[in-house]
Amino acid sequence: MEKSPIILPITEKKQAAKVSIHHLLTHSSGIPNYTDNESFFPNAVKPYSVADFVRIYCSGDLEFKPGAQFSYSNSGYFILGAILEKMTGKTYEQILKERILEPLGMKQTGYDMHEYIIPGRAAGYERKLSGYQHATYLNMGLPYSAGSMYSSVEDLMIWNQALYGNRLLADSLKRKMFDGYLEMDKNMRAGYGWFNEKIPTPDSTRMISMIWHSGGINGFRSELARFPEEKIFIVVLDNASNNTALLFRDIIATVFKLPMQPKKPTLAHAIRKKIESSSIAEAADYFATIPEVEKKQYTLAGTERAINRWGYECMNEQTDLPGALKLFELNTKLFPNSSNVYDSYGEALANAGKYDQAVANYQKSVQLDSSRYRRTSVRIAAFSNRPDTIRVLVDGHEMVLYKSGNTGPVIVLEAGGNSDHTSWSMIVPELAKKAIVITYDRPGYRQSVPCSQPRTADRVAGELYGALKKAGIKGPYIIGGWSWGGAFARTFAGKYPTETKGLLLVDPATKESYDRMAKEYPDIYTGIFTTRFANNQAAEDEFDAMSPTMMQASISDQQYKGKIEVLAAGSFKEWSEAEVPLKKIWINELRSWSGKNKNSRFELVESGHFIQNEKPQTVIAALNRLMEAR
Repeated sequence: MEKSPIILPITEKKQAAKVSIHHLLTHSSGIPNYTDNESFFPNAVKPYSVADFVRIYCSGDLEFKPGAQFSYSNSGYFILGAILEKMTGKTYEQILKERILEPLGMKQTGYDMHEYIIPGRAAGYERKLSGYQHATYLNMGLPYSAGSMYSSVEDLMIWNQALYGNRLLADSLKRKMFDGYLEMDKNMRAGYGWFNEKIPTPDSTRMISMIWHSGGINGFRSELARFPEEKIFIVVLDNASNNTALLFRDIIATVFKLPMQPKKPTLAHAIRKKIESSSIAEAADYFATIPEVEKKQYTLAGTERAINRWGYECMNEQTDLPGALKLFELNTKLFPNSSNVYDSYGEALANAGKYDQAVANYQKSVQLDSSRYRRTSVRIAAFSNRPDTIRVLVDGHEMVLYKSGNTGPVIVLEAGGNSDHTSWSMIVPELAKKAIVITYDRPGYRQSVPCSQPRTADRVAGELYGALKKAGIKGPYIIGGWSWGGAFARTFAGKYPTETKGLLLVDPATKESYDRMAKEYPDIYTGIFTTRFANNQAAEDEFDAMSPTMMQASISDQQYKGKIEVLAAGSFKEWSEAEVPLKKIWINELRSWSGKNKNSRFELVESGHFIQNEKPQTVIAALNRLMEAR
């Protein structure tokens, strides 16, 4: 079993041949964890087939040589489920029922789906700085064989008891599952989906053998531990994402009569109380320099995760970027050996335009965890450009523009929906050598202050024009728009045709394609294009203005008669099999739209939707043609 190769859709087939079932089971395959993919959570409400999800999110270059190290990977366990379905011809849910749940009589356990009516199913909660709220929705088909199960304490006990006999697995297979293969520290090794840990006791000659695993998903946490020698089984299930691990360890200490430290409040709780009584800044400054004697009054359990969550809450909801910076920085002070805290702090610093500091923190993250190198190096490369930050007031709200380059024609780039100026980072440095490049954040994104006015294309184009004028950036402009931003760019060109030298559209949405998709494939269209952006009110406001935005863009086409470059993404890799017909409509309607204008050039690019990241030179070449046009 350990040496059996499997075929994965990894970029290098030679790499795929090196990955075995053993590597997948021990989290040592090197396949990137799909929850680390920046596009995963924004699309976590979408349905995917198993094959589509593997192709889109469980592929790519390996992060390290298979077997070289332990790195938790949900992708590996997702692929294991796909293998089971391929081998049996049955769904993973059917396999669970037929092989485990029904034979054991586990009637309160199953494969969780949102639409199922499950008596007694608990709701999940998350505690934010503002208090408890329902957990963010997640399509439970996505965790798949890496999660997606519900159960009860009673059913889990049935399952545990069955593992002592041979009803589920032979002894030889259980040894493979429970024995440790990869050393994680001196007392713990990773097995097949389990951790084998030796717990010290006051008797130096005695160690307690524990086989355990923890789990977490939006609004829920769990801890399970088997003690085979004593035949003890401990389960903690939590639907409020609290300090489950601390309670879990306390139960173990109580059961085995191990010494317990006097109960201490958690440091996370103390920090929260300080924030409530003063401010994030004061709390962060205080606990960053807290005397060691006072620090010992608290337990650190759950603190790193809580602070990180609060930081993203402040940053992603555009409520308090300075506060987010303070929180992420505090985490690096409290947990200096954690790779993740430096990665998060680097992301926040980049959001604030503090690129040198961002790079330093990303590099520190990689030093602590080399598996982060591949995705972090792309971010660092994008920071090679240092734009000037320009703040202007437009209709009473502040907008932030970023200016790169000092001479040449002026290129202004619009981001897509639910994205910001960094979506162009890969192409800006080279363009800035021969042009003045302006990227910016629309109201409500990053540091640009939200605006209460409807977020229609006409409004967005007018705001951008006003911001350029107040910043002293004179036209004529080459205006570019990616995805949703294409409608804003078209409207800008139509409103200000005499000041627009060229128009670049990078895989833009069009009214014609939306209309056809909605008419011919209403159910699939609704599932893809009615996604709500729970963590971004600005994106929701723009989405709510879809109809007038698309209409205004179409009307604007009649006013602009200049040069147009249209780049369409020709790859279907981001689209499920059921969605491919909609992607074909997108391409065909975009080609048709381009063909109606004699000054338009259409190019089908072998790339996914992020053409500017995957094929930056193609986008740069299109802009060069517009700069050279007369």
